[in-house]
Amino acid sequence: TISMVDEGMVAPDGLWLTRRAFAPTLTPKGDCIKVHKGYIYVSRYQGGMDNRNVWLSRKKIGGTEWKHIQFPHQHVMFRKDKNLPEKERRGDAHNAIAIGICPKDDTIHLLYDMHAYTPEDFRDDYFNYICSNKGAAKVPDGEWTSDQFYPKQNYLNKEIEEQNPTAYHRVTYPSFFTTKKTT
Repeated sequence: TISMVDEGMVAPDGLWLTRRAFAPTLTPKGDCIKVHKGYIYVSRYQGGMDNRNVWLSRKKIGGTEWKHIQFPHQHVMFRKDKNLPEKERRGDAHNAIAIGICPKDDTIHLLYDMHAYTPEDFRDDYFNYICSNKGAAKVPDGEWTSDQFYPKQNYLNKEIEEQNPTAYHRVTYPSFFTTKKTT
């Protein structure tokens, strides 16, 4: 069952791709919005073509004020344009930001800016993953800062990445699934 939980504007300056591949806006697949323990979470790129950082925002259901975290990562743009000057590069509208929140330990997980890339496309940005400290999803608003998050990684599991160096190449349309298992 789908029902309206709350509504409101998160930010007035979400990323609009004035130079683009595929579409003028990033195309969320549903994983950019989550509801968890009384909060609504929304991910996005913000700030226009020149300032297109990853953002994660949350708001208490029924509340009026959004709390925002800006991450240093900027949308990588369209792979075929990577050697062009910055002002000529186009955005890739398929690079959505997926949110996952673990109900067991309240960690927040973000997968973002991926469209079947390899290190040859974007050396440090072919697979982009951020995870929070345990309990970050339930911290008070005053503690809702980027300090709750570990630095970006190019893998989910280091052991898998070491055994198979291409395991995290060419990932696209990331999403998270919450299972019913409790152990």
